[in-house]
Amino acid sequence: MIRLLIKRKSKAQSIAEYAALIIIVSVAFGMMVRYLQRGVQVRIRHLNQELNDNLR
Repeated sequence: MIRLLIKRKSKAQSIAEYAALIIIVSVAFGMMVRYLQRGVQVRIRHLNQELNDNLR
């Protein structure tokens, strides 16, 4: 009976650890995507400014 309780506790801990890992990876991936999008937007804005300056 004690082994069963220990096994359940261990299994619950493993599930919690996997859930925490998935959350951390998801947040990191979301932040990375957002960082890359901002970089692309800034690059596009700079290119537009250069083109507009050259057309004047």
